Amino acid sequence: MSYQAIRLIKRTGCRFDMVHGQSPYPSALAARIISRHFKVLFVVNLRDDLSHLASLYESRGSKKYFDPMFASLSAIFVHGPVLFRDVPKFLPRGAHPNIVLALNGVDFEGIEKTLTSLDPTPSHAWG
Repeated sequence: MSYQAIRLIKRTGCRFDMVHGQSPYPSALAARIISRHFKVLFVVNLRDDLSHLASLYESRGSKKYFDPMFASLSAIFVHGPVLFRDVPKFLPRGAHPNIVLALNGVDFEGIEKTLTSLDPTPSHAWG
């Protein structure tokens, strides 16, 4: 997958400064190869809990592929406070990418407008 992308990028002359792996497996593994080839930043998204990655690490011997990938990241965009808390414990020793809490699809302005348009809650006898 990554070598086909590299050939396509070279053929089209596309210029870029970052490669994004949508998820750790398989796209981020391929994105790492592309980012190293073109010497650009490499970032990845983590949307789920880490249990599926832990099983890949342990049962399939994939740690030798994932550790260098996580070690070469410029940033990890995590979707949710649990991942924000847990990702540093999951990274290989010496890996210190920026970990960014990316609120996915939250429209604060829209929520605020909706809330302010609602009628006040009627009071109840019990408080």
